[in-house]
Amino acid sequence: MAFAGLDEQCPSGTESPVVCSILSWVLIDLRNSFRSNVGWFLRDRKQGFAPAAAEKALGDLASDIDAGFWGMAVVDWPQVWALAERLSRRHTTNGLHRGMDLLHVATASYLKVETFLTFDENQAELARKAGMQTPLQGW
Repeated sequence: MAFAGLDEQCPSGTESPVVCSILSWVLIDLRNSFRSNVGWFLRDRKQGFAPAAAEKALGDLASDIDAGFWGMAVVDWPQVWALAERLSRRHTTNGLHRGMDLLHVATASYLKVETFLTFDENQAELARKAGMQTPLQGW
């Protein structure tokens, strides 16, 4: 799971809604991740998380969007594709990076994100190679 698009306009602990940048396709990926984790949980209760936890997370996310906390970031897609291609040429042969990971990291690079949040170690490795900090290592 990644939050490519978070930026310095997202201070923590604020009382009023603050608009933070996120991409619409990242929201789709995030929502899909919640649902996928429910699927893993239903197959093996030691994996993923319970349906109630996913529903709460999805509800909280919807409330944050409705409150104006999340704003949709706008990118120049041809430039993002070019960055993704460059990352692929430089790092995929050795790092075995997936296409969506390339797009997440390329988009974050385009948005000049300094801190990249992900629980995927392979994706974090790519983000570090692109010059970003990845504080969730080892989760």
